[in-house]
Amino acid sequence: MRERARISVEWGDEIHSIKLTARNWARVKVGKPLRIRGKGYWYDGEFFWDYWEFAGGYEGRLLVEYHLHGEWYGTGWDNALKDAEIETFTGAEPDNPPEIAPAATWFIEHDLSTPEQGFRLRRMLNGGGAPPRIDVDLRAATLEELRQQLPPGLTRSTPQDITNTKVVEVWQKLQIPA
Repeated sequence: MRERARISVEWGDEIHSIKLTARNWARVKVGKPLRIRGKGYWYDGEFFWDYWEFAGGYEGRLLVEYHLHGEWYGTGWDNALKDAEIETFTGAEPDNPPEIAPAATWFIEHDLSTPEQGFRLRRMLNGGGAPPRIDVDLRAATLEELRQQLPPGLTRSTPQDITNTKVVEVWQKLQIPA
């Protein structure tokens, strides 16, 4: 069996990965140029396509750009391939991809001191060297209304109590490379 690879890079608070077939990995290793589209990802309710451009082999350049609605939107990674995380394998893909801590945590809360205000949905961003910050803060009369605001692909964790606030649900998007 021929060697394949999973390449992972980080930008913002997320890890992004692409799997290369044996043929494409062989091209990259010998320095032949390769441009390939990833599987895409969701961020802030928007779907982005990721494009990976390899040039110059292991010491050469890896450029990862992302597009929104068919238009270039930004550059996530522009560095040497050797600076990315490279996992090689033959046969089946490794069972345990690198475990990455959650980059965003969603809290559905119910304030016990002002129950008439209903439920609150907040998202806290973590990591990337910046202090945690809240960037989404929504209110609704019912728990179900807020559940409908959650993006797909979240994993529910155990709720916890905070002073004067009952955290009803905690959801996380685990950033595990695909």
